[in-house]
Amino acid sequence: MKEKLLLLNINPTQVERGNFTSVITVFAPISGDFTVMNATVGMFMAPADVILEIVDTNHLQVDLAVFEKDILQVKQGQTIRFKVPEASEETFTANIVLVGKSIEGNDRTIKVYGKLDPKVKHFLLTGMFVEAEIIVNSKKGFAVPKDALITEGESTFLLVLVNEQNGFVFDKVAVTVGEKSEQFVEIMPNKWITPSSKILIKGVFDVAN
Repeated sequence: MKEKLLLLNINPTQVERGNFTSVITVFAPISGDFTVMNATVGMFMAPADVILEIVDTNHLQVDLAVFEKDILQVKQGQTIRFKVPEASEETFTANIVLVGKSIEGNDRTIKVYGKLDPKVKHFLLTGMFVEAEIIVNSKKGFAVPKDALITEGESTFLLVLVNEQNGFVFDKVAVTVGEKSEQFVEIMPNKWITPSSKILIKGVFDVAN
């Protein structure tokens, strides 16, 4: 009987002293936020019933599904950049802590899990859908926004400021492009373009024409 009382979180010593209770405290194995409440006051609950669900928000993570053709480029420690398109345009970051070892479902994807920066956890809720990209490689280089480029046939140019005393005067400088990202294009070094050069990045076609 003592063991049964202990399972109910009732102190047998207090019972032996005649201190009875009509209330049993149910302790959760984790701390967190309630997400589902199935019980109501006075409701009968069987041992197999789920009374409520708790989410431990201290251990939120990003769960991604990566296609089979891309998985060999994904490794632990890489950076994930993601957005919650339904809630915000802000970009958040996470680091990959685990890459799945098996292919799941008909879409042949592998699970990838990312650890969130503690500073962004309060912006996110469990179950949110995200749009994410994984940075699988990086390099340092000189890059400009795509809108700064002028393309004429197979040649690419930038407008470099050379004089601003009597209005703005630009030189049309031919450049060689390197790596490309969603927003930026790498410019290979040459004697006309340096990190200190002032380059027109918006409205280039209006000026060029």
